[in-house]
Amino acid sequence: MFPVAESLGDLIYRKNQSTAQNLRSVLETEFEAVRPGYKGKAAVLAILYRHSLTHHDELRAIKSSGKEVGWYVSEADDCNHLRRHSTGGGSMMIEFQPRAFYADIGGVCDNAQKLQWGGAVISRYNGWMALDLDAEIQKKPSATLRAAKAEIAAL
Repeated sequence: MFPVAESLGDLIYRKNQSTAQNLRSVLETEFEAVRPGYKGKAAVLAILYRHSLTHHDELRAIKSSGKEVGWYVSEADDCNHLRRHSTGGGSMMIEFQPRAFYADIGGVCDNAQKLQWGGAVISRYNGWMALDLDAEIQKKPSATLRAAKAEIAAL
């Protein structure tokens, strides 16, 4: 689900191709508007849940300033989503509930549909709606792009 949230951040914010910054921005603003608790934890959530899963395929704890923050995936009540659990000795866990996060993604999308978008946001959105494989292959040749082109030709 973090790739979806990251895509929303990239669509709305797009700051220097920094997917982590875009994710932080959308969590701190749009997700916070749907369910308070994201602001003040957005960078930690990005590192704990998005970064480690995307780049290392596993969740891990992070340490700083004599504190350790770990992850805690739960199916408890949604009201516990993003709740901080102290585990003693400067260690804590941030509870994450996939069901609640999924609902929050829906809330962010619902809110975004009510806004009037223009300029760069609309241009990025429209650009995402169709991928020109021929143009992409010219810019950045890739075996997967070439294979997709061949599969389309064979259809």
